[in-house]
Amino acid sequence: RRGPKVDFSTASTPYDFSTAGQRNFGSATLTAGAVTVANTMINATDRIKLTKRTVGGTEGFPRISALTAATSFVITSSSGTDTSTFEWEF
Repeated sequence: RRGPKVDFSTASTPYDFSTAGQRNFGSATLTAGAVTVANTMINATDRIKLTKRTVGGTEGFPRISALTAATSFVITSSSGTDTSTFEWEF
């Protein structure tokens, strides 16, 4: 069942999905099998969903290897030569 339609184009103030220019979604590309994603909106208990967008280098198995609340999280591959790009959201 669908909910009611919401038209943001007629709002007096445009809806903003970001906080101080940050969002709870984005993309990141691994370099040598890892990438640090800076984001001050991340909480220690957040769950992060990864979706592979493009395969690069030797594909491995991605995981979140570190998370620092209000600072960043790290996406790491099981392959040190993985240069894939991921979409992420929390």
